[in-house]
Amino acid sequence: MKKWVIYALSAVALFHLSLPPSLSAMQHPVMEYMVVFEQEEGLPADYRAAVHNAGGVIEKEYPRLGAVKASSMSPGFLPAIQAHPSVASAGIPGIIRPEQLEYIEMDSPPAAEAAGGHDLYETYQWDIKQVTGDGASWKMQGGTGHSVDGRPVVIAVVDTGIDYTHPDLSGSYLYGKSFVDNEPSPRDFSGHGTMVAGMIAANGRVMGVGPDLKLASYRVFGQLNSATTFEIAEAVMTAADDQADVINLSLGGYIWVKNPEQNEKENRAELKMFRRAIKYAIKKGVVVVNSAGNLGADVSDPHQLTRLLYGEDASGKTYRNPDHKDMIVVSSGTYDQQLASYSNFGRNVIDVMAPGGEKNPGVLCVSTSLNGRYGQAFGTSLAAPKVSALAGVIIASQGKKALKPGEVAKIIAKSSKDLFDKGKDEFSGYGLIDAVKALSYSDAKAA
Repeated sequence: MKKWVIYALSAVALFHLSLPPSLSAMQHPVMEYMVVFEQEEGLPADYRAAVHNAGGVIEKEYPRLGAVKASSMSPGFLPAIQAHPSVASAGIPGIIRPEQLEYIEMDSPPAAEAAGGHDLYETYQWDIKQVTGDGASWKMQGGTGHSVDGRPVVIAVVDTGIDYTHPDLSGSYLYGKSFVDNEPSPRDFSGHGTMVAGMIAANGRVMGVGPDLKLASYRVFGQLNSATTFEIAEAVMTAADDQADVINLSLGGYIWVKNPEQNEKENRAELKMFRRAIKYAIKKGVVVVNSAGNLGADVSDPHQLTRLLYGEDASGKTYRNPDHKDMIVVSSGTYDQQLASYSNFGRNVIDVMAPGGEKNPGVLCVSTSLNGRYGQAFGTSLAAPKVSALAGVIIASQGKKALKPGEVAKIIAKSSKDLFDKGKDEFSGYGLIDAVKALSYSDAKAA
């Protein structure tokens, strides 16, 4: 076996060096800023003047989010724009970079050289069997993702792209878009998005939860594996405008709201931008699913999370980002239906659990990889897409737009297997997802 590195996505805090006053005016570089206005939709009448008078230039407008991207060489731009009465928050956008996870390439011929069939599913994909009841859900109405109204149910994968040439994915792939500067292809070159896509809709040697669902690649991470909130928020909004049915976000990070290196108003800009983008998508009828993260931490206590990440003497609140009360947040479970050792958890944070594998050999998740190959890995990044796929097959069972996002989320929650404390708990939320029960519940509700 070959061991490589594959990526789950997390945010890295930015720290700003202070120049001596005598040099700052001469050496201050051009910086990009996120400016979020008080009104959530549209831009205030004086937004151009506000940015100009603070010493900045507008680079891009996001009227659907009430925000703009601005640039400035002035060291006084940020405090000046933050002081404007129409500005809710402003700051330097955080850089989102990959968090390395061990990925094992399987000693198996590429799909194009194999004899066909579902051999890897039969042998290795305990996780897909766990969700689908050994494939029983595929025999139910909408269970493969083929919609009762004949219209394609589309899962938008906001990630590193998708290798749409993979034989197990090519039949499910519908279209793609790139939000990466100077990289127009929606194709995946790092592997993370392709593994995520396989969990959703692979149909070949490996199988996804909904093999007849359709995949759309919204590539936000380039070959350097970095992005900002701008690209991700724009991808989420675009997927909603494109009438995707579900958005999968196997990504995230942590925002230290009272970072002593930054003004609190700076950090809240990023939280607001993400929340508005997710709200926009949900309002347009899209189910949004996010992974809980791989820190192995209780993310429900923002003070405790600050101390864990930044030291026992650190103060202030740290939040998992993105977050939104109507987004489905997924923790990762193991073969024996326990919380995975690396999975984040938290009361009133986790909505449901899905299998994401464990670090031990034999209980990893097998999925599609680059260039027609297959790999094994673990992470909440591989748990979340199973919930996205489940949302997709529920939608397929009733027809596109027949259910609101909140109704889909309720079906997923009500049909999940209660594992730990009765009701909603901190480790699995409402429980382990179950496609057979979800489709049965959905059919009964529609009757």
